[in-house]
Amino acid sequence: MIRAAAVLAFAAALATSGADFNAVRSGNQPAAHVVVAPRTAAVFAGGSLRMHAVVIGASTDNEPITWWLFGAGHIDGDGTYHAPAVSGDVVSIVAATKGAAAASRVDVVAPPAALAPLAIVACFGDGSLDVRKSGGDDSFGRLAVGDALGGIAVSTDGAVAFATDGERVVSIDLNAMSANQSKPIAGARFSEAAALRDGLFAATNANAGEHDAGVFIFRASAASVPQLLASAPAGDTPEGLAVGPDGKTLYVTGVNSDSVMRFAVAGDGSLRRTGWAQTGTRPFGVALAARRGLLLVADNDTPTLSGRASRPGLEFYALASMRRIGQSIATGSANALPLGIAVDEREDRAFVTNEGDDDVAVYSLRTFARQATLRVGRTPWLPAVDPRRDLLYVADARDDTIDIFDTRTLHLRARAETCAYPIDIGVAR
Repeated sequence: MIRAAAVLAFAAALATSGADFNAVRSGNQPAAHVVVAPRTAAVFAGGSLRMHAVVIGASTDNEPITWWLFGAGHIDGDGTYHAPAVSGDVVSIVAATKGAAAASRVDVVAPPAALAPLAIVACFGDGSLDVRKSGGDDSFGRLAVGDALGGIAVSTDGAVAFATDGERVVSIDLNAMSANQSKPIAGARFSEAAALRDGLFAATNANAGEHDAGVFIFRASAASVPQLLASAPAGDTPEGLAVGPDGKTLYVTGVNSDSVMRFAVAGDGSLRRTGWAQTGTRPFGVALAARRGLLLVADNDTPTLSGRASRPGLEFYALASMRRIGQSIATGSANALPLGIAVDEREDRAFVTNEGDDDVAVYSLRTFARQATLRVGRTPWLPAVDPRRDLLYVADARDDTIDIFDTRTLHLRARAETCAYPIDIGVAR
């Protein structure tokens, strides 16, 4: 058997070259195949990066992995790397078993320049943010801020991001790339996030029943822990969130109550319900096309749930009255599972992710006609539009990638690898 020290030295020497170490052998006995991710990455100074490794072809089901660090900072036994407080270092991180190893090169970097346009990917699989350049082609760096992130929202001034993380929410200083976690709220499972006016943010609690606190309002800043201000019932299993252009009107879907509610949010965060509508089955995504006076809802229905009565698709409502306009529009197959909606009012288009069909359905906001179908990665989750740069972002949860489209031409501009199980993207600046 190869000595562990020899394997580690071999891995460390090759870590910066991008080579693979999965052909290590001892005599005629094949070694285990180690796969480490990410292979290359950047982490913000003072922050953390979660590494992942799997062993394929091990002689036992639970081949132990030992993590080794060559360079500044320190690494935990679970593969979480903690970077030094000062940028500029390049380190090698090695995942080793008794007979094989693989390594990653990690750069310790400074935060992006102030007011740099960003696309911030929130990942459920490892509680990380991937902070990318506008357009998504390159990553500025990653930052582990929780355990399993859900939604993400960015303040109107682009200085603060707000993410959900199980029983907690997190505020992120986008200038310093540092995070503050709230106190846990026992029993909550915070899901989507939305930015309101004056430093207020909303989060839905997907564990809430019909009469439980389902939508929460927090005050968050760059320097402080998010402060809970108020909450209110918002239907059974609240998920989707949308905010009116005034920054003080909030729309919430109740997945298992088949409803969408409207709330007025006061400056102190208090909530007053101002509207309600019955929807199709399992409304999940919600978005506004304010210029056309429209509210859009995506029903995540499936024949497995509703049988022949299943109507997965897109619904339109009048924004002022909350009355349905016409009938639900099918977004794909019977198992399309429409999930998220993003609107580009400048292009007069709506984009609906079909997690079951692995595509995005594109609709005209003027005629409600379907204009195109965009193929994306597996299990597309919540989409996001950057209207200033004519960009559509789609998080491909099961592929650990994001797709970036031009909202004018509908052409794919890039596909980029990102953190584990991405489900939402925040656009800043």
